[in-house]
Amino acid sequence: MFNIFMLEDWYGNIRFISAKDLHKNVLSNNDFPYRWITTTTEILRVCCKKSFPKDLAKDIVINILNCYATLLINHDYIFKDGIDIYNLNTVFSLYNVLSSSDDELIIETRKNFLMSFLLSKTWEALKSKDISIFDIDLLYKNDEFIKEKEIWLDDKFNELFELDNIDFNDELFIMEIQNSFLNIAKNYIQIYSLSKEELANIDKVKLH
Repeated sequence: MFNIFMLEDWYGNIRFISAKDLHKNVLSNNDFPYRWITTTTEILRVCCKKSFPKDLAKDIVINILNCYATLLINHDYIFKDGIDIYNLNTVFSLYNVLSSSDDELIIETRKNFLMSFLLSKTWEALKSKDISIFDIDLLYKNDEFIKEKEIWLDDKFNELFELDNIDFNDELFIMEIQNSFLNIAKNYIQIYSLSKEELANIDKVKLH
């Protein structure tokens, strides 16, 4: 007999579901938009219950981290109104909570998530400087840049993965990552010191 768990679905309705069925629901919906029975936060709340089977909870946690790793590096065209910050923050917390795990699969999953986070911030750094897609494409075809970028990425990844806790929303933390990356990129492409918004304002002034 399976344990039955209560959760609140997307519409605020109370649902009862077995651990096996929740496991099946989460693992069988890996393409965006994820058609899970409820929010990420609610799924993880249920999985954290002592009576929830540990092997099924592990599968669910790994799947959620991998799905959000994909979202982090693809959110520009997946999300129309920005990332769901509430559930993303829950996943950030999940990453930190699992830092003490010695399970090899969980360790590899956390590594994948952290690398996706770093890659998303490098992309955002370039976009913030109003660099065209054409110039970015040329940048990523430059072998010297790729080599230097990979060294930077490995160093930054190793530095962060050693930390037990990361505040993924800390603006200074994000700024440090992006500025560090831009210091490399500027050797291979022209990077404006003004942001996209500031450049747009300058153009408006020129029209008057």
